[in-house]
Amino acid sequence: MWPNNSLTCFGLVWIFLSFCHHPVAGLLHYSITDPLATRLNVLEPPPPVLQHPPVIARPPRRRYIHRGSRRHVQHSNNSTTINSTWSTSRRSPINSGRTVNHHALASLARSANATVKLDSSAINFGLLNIRSLTSKGHLIQDLLTDRKFDFLCLTETWQQPNDFSQLNESTPPGFVYICQPRGSGRGGGLAIIHREKWKVSRVSVPAFSSFESIVCQLSGPTPTIIATVYRPPKPNSVFLSDFADFLTHLSTLSPNAILPSGLQHSHG
Repeated sequence: MWPNNSLTCFGLVWIFLSFCHHPVAGLLHYSITDPLATRLNVLEPPPPVLQHPPVIARPPRRRYIHRGSRRHVQHSNNSTTINSTWSTSRRSPINSGRTVNHHALASLARSANATVKLDSSAINFGLLNIRSLTSKGHLIQDLLTDRKFDFLCLTETWQQPNDFSQLNESTPPGFVYICQPRGSGRGGGLAIIHREKWKVSRVSVPAFSSFESIVCQLSGPTPTIIATVYRPPKPNSVFLSDFADFLTHLSTLSPNAILPSGLQHSHG
C-alpha cells in the first residue's frame, strides 16, 4: 500500500507533466503563413540591441617605419627601445667578369655651343723675292702647286698702284691674295697669296720709312699675326728703332706672330 502522501505527490507530478506536454507539443508545429502573419502584426521596431551590430575590438595596426629611418625603433606598447647596429664597412662590389664594349656605344649629338676641336694640321709658308711679277704668273702657280704652300709671301713685286693684272695671273684656283704696292718710286711692293679656306683679314699697322710691311691675321681662338717685311739694302740709321716699334705693336695684337722677311738687294 502506498502512503497517502506519496500517492498525492505522484498524482500532482503526473498532472503537471500532462498539462505541460500538450501545449509544448502544439507549439512545435508551424505552417508557412504563421510566421508571416506574426511578422505583419508586429508594429513596434526591434530592440536597439538588434539594430546595431556589436563592436568588434581589433588590435591597433603597427605603424610602418621606413628601413632607412629605423635608427631608433620602438615597440607599439612603448615598453622597451631597440637600438639598431650599423656596419662601418661596405660590401665589396660584385665583379661579373664582363667588360663594356665601347664600340657599341652611340655618340651623343654635339650641341651648337660645344667646344670644337682645333685643327692641328701643319701650315706651309714660303717667301720669295720675285723681282717683278711680269711674265712670272705661271712660275708662281707651279710653285704653289708643287710645294703645296698654304701661304706664299712675295717681296719686290714691282706692282703699280691699282694694277692687279700680274697678281691675278699668279693666283691659281682656290687661292686669293692681299697686296701692298709701293706708294711712290720704282720697285718695292709686297703681296701674300694664300689658300682660300683660311679665314684671313687685313690688319692696319703704322707705316715706317725704313722698311715696307704688310700684315694680316689668321682667325682662331688665339689669332695668329702674319707679317711680311722688306728692308731696302741702303743703310738706314732708324731701321732698328722702327723695327722695334713695329714688333711692339704686333705683340699688342696677338701673342702668336709669323714674320717672313727679305733683305735682298733692291733696284728701287
